[in-house]
Amino acid sequence: MLLSGVKPPVDVYAKAMPPSDTDPESLLPTSVAGFDCTNVETNLYTGAVSVVGTYEGNVRIEITKANYASDASDYVDFLYEGHSDGKRSYVTASDEHWFVCEQSGICTFVWRKGFWVFWVSAPTETLRDEVVEGLNY
Repeated sequence: MLLSGVKPPVDVYAKAMPPSDTDPESLLPTSVAGFDCTNVETNLYTGAVSVVGTYEGNVRIEITKANYASDASDYVDFLYEGHSDGKRSYVTASDEHWFVCEQSGICTFVWRKGFWVFWVSAPTETLRDEVVEGLNY
């Protein structure tokens, strides 16, 4: 349900969705907010491919491309349930499906655009939002 007045911390829904033939790894930046990527891990799942970038400064970006939007929604729900110990906000609607969470000193923002799921975490909300704004897809 889309809650009136609840907006994501960065207007990610104003950005166009990446084309369906895009490789998730090509969307992962080599540096964000002045921090270099130190490790990239690609995971293949039934119905999805995920790439995780670990950056200096305790920044993490995960980009997942699912086969279907419903699978992407299920993944967002799964991630949300995994963040049950922290302070969190959650919105789900046909066009917007996202959550933010602060847990154990890490600020996370996860959102779905079609069959894409993006996850950004950082030590502060300001840094997390800067990283999200810097994503080019």
